[in-house]
Amino acid sequence: MAHVSRNPYDSPPLRGLGPVQGTLRVFVALQCWGYAAAHLHFGAKSAMARMLEREFYLPVGDTQLLDLVAAVALALAGMSCLLRPAWPVLLGLFLGQVLFVGSKAWLSEESHAGLILAQPHHALKVCSVQAISVLSPM
Repeated sequence: MAHVSRNPYDSPPLRGLGPVQGTLRVFVALQCWGYAAAHLHFGAKSAMARMLEREFYLPVGDTQLLDLVAAVALALAGMSCLLRPAWPVLLGLFLGQVLFVGSKAWLSEESHAGLILAQPHHALKVCSVQAISVLSPM
């Protein structure tokens, strides 16, 4: 006998979450692989490594090793997210993103979109351009 629920959020049942979850898995994997490729293929230095060198005076060799380990970990995490995501991997990726954006903010680098919009003078410019384009006749 089927369970009859009186919860309004149970009816109608949610449908279509599979494609959304699959799409999110692909995007998280691509982002991980993009960061890994930026270091492994192009030799880009992460903001975290720049912050550790400049603010905490770590040697360049140590920060290069840290970047290499992070790039390999991101490549493996991307594969894990694509095949079978687990919450410890996703939690680690979330904390890594917090450190990445936090180190950019610490270094006052404005190349991250979230940091650009978080600053009032940039947000005012973006919002005013959008408001003008919406209000102006075509």
